[in-house]
Amino acid sequence: MLVNRKIVDEFLEGKDISREWIFSEIQQGEYLFDLSDLDDKQEEVKKLTDKISDMLAHFKPDNEKFYRQLFPDFEKELADCEVMLTVGVPAPYDAMVIERNGSKIIVFDMGRFLSYKDPQGFAQQMMTHETAHAMLHKKWHLKETASYQEQLRFLCFDEGFAHLLACGKEIASFDASMWIQEHYEPALAQLHQALTCEDESQQEEWLYRAQTGRYWDKFAAIAGKLYLISHLDELEKIYLEGPQKFMSPIFDTLERN
Repeated sequence: MLVNRKIVDEFLEGKDISREWIFSEIQQGEYLFDLSDLDDKQEEVKKLTDKISDMLAHFKPDNEKFYRQLFPDFEKELADCEVMLTVGVPAPYDAMVIERNGSKIIVFDMGRFLSYKDPQGFAQQMMTHETAHAMLHKKWHLKETASYQEQLRFLCFDEGFAHLLACGKEIASFDASMWIQEHYEPALAQLHQALTCEDESQQEEWLYRAQTGRYWDKFAAIAGKLYLISHLDELEKIYLEGPQKFMSPIFDTLERN
């Protein structure tokens, strides 16, 4: 894991960080920079940055048993994964992934993290989520020629695994029945609507909603996650079979209707 804390350290030294490239890459065509809520918080920023730097240097993912089962060589494969710790990024951009020079960089803003009850735990959860994506994408890719239905299926697979591993619970001992009871059918209902949509402009909207918005409204992510949490004993088998066979009892039925 490559921890880049240059911006934070220069901020702590009193240097001008406002022209760093990150502030022009958060939102296309926009320059976003704000330090207004960090007056007299340098010591808090330093302590948090030190803690998170140490966590990253000795990274242990949430749900480590299942994470290792799926990605047994993750320490070696994440050796060149860059995590940038910064300040100056305005809300709501606390954690994100930005592509630069062909590489993806995980960005955490220490100022934003100060507002969390457990910022180190949040950072570990986010690292679990984003590295799960990174590891999964080393094995499974969405074809450029993928159909709309294939894109939805891949989203359920990709986001499902990432959300499961980073769900904030130890899934081996957690009773997920209330999650399933409350959220599974609504997610599947939206998935069915999305799959039957034939209007291309509306399809783009469905693909966006499938993975964006309030947590339980991300219907592809939630459908995938709750399907997986109901099949923990088959997790490795499902992963190795890949996205083209994911949720076959559900997708094959939905696609025929």
